[in-house]
Amino acid sequence: MASCSTPCRRLRTVLLVTLALLTGGVHAEPPASEPPELLLVTGEWPPYTSASMPDGGCLTPIVAEAARRMGYRPRIDFYPWRRAEAAVREGTAFAAFPYASSPERERSFNFSDPLWITRTVFFYDREHYRGPMRWRSLEDLAALRLGGLLGSYYEPALRGSGLAVEYVNSDEQNFRKLHAGRLDLVPTDELQGWWMIEKLFPRQRDNFETLIPAYQSAPSRLMISRGYAQEKTLTLAFNNALSQLQASGFIAQTMAACIARGPTAPQSPPIVPLVTEP
Repeated sequence: MASCSTPCRRLRTVLLVTLALLTGGVHAEPPASEPPELLLVTGEWPPYTSASMPDGGCLTPIVAEAARRMGYRPRIDFYPWRRAEAAVREGTAFAAFPYASSPERERSFNFSDPLWITRTVFFYDREHYRGPMRWRSLEDLAALRLGGLLGSYYEPALRGSGLAVEYVNSDEQNFRKLHAGRLDLVPTDELQGWWMIEKLFPRQRDNFETLIPAYQSAPSRLMISRGYAQEKTLTLAFNNALSQLQASGFIAQTMAACIARGPTAPQSPPIVPLVTEP
């Protein structure tokens, strides 16, 4: 029988060990257990959240990183906004984001510390708009046609205002109707609105403007289920992780990098600065 050289013996040893592993003859170290899953839900609200954007939008990687720092494996599902709210209400998801708190929502949900500060303004197209440039109360807009977003934080206020508001499922629908002259005003976050305009109408960007003053500035947060297991402990852990991310500069860097990519580069909407509530 021919002798086996040293390299031959080493190769045979590797093969034998591999076969033993495959057949269970040698026991390898058991793999580390995976972190538990934490389900969070969101919807289409670019650039903050979108299934079609890298990393799921600007805020999604911030929420995901906070969950990882809590010791969880984040699972982020994209739903229509009303379904997202229902999942949180039923306790099947820990939280939905990004949501502004309101008296109506606070009756059913809890909220995290702020993720980002959003500023809602009324957009108009100068080619079609014939209304006031400034406003003081919603009554000043009574003669105008508004486009609203179903499930938005401002929906209850607008429904109770007596204004003529057409509600749709996406801001893209509203901006297309605004550009076509079928609406006079669209309320939405300032950054989100300019992002949408840059994406849909880059050559007509200068046609759009916003009313003065802004409708409202409000923190965007996690809207948290009161029926989710260990909700209070999870909320505290999330807020602690979020504070760490803010202190490290992770939030500002992530937002700046996301916005700089823009929907149709090279031009991008202005960055809304992060502000901390007093």
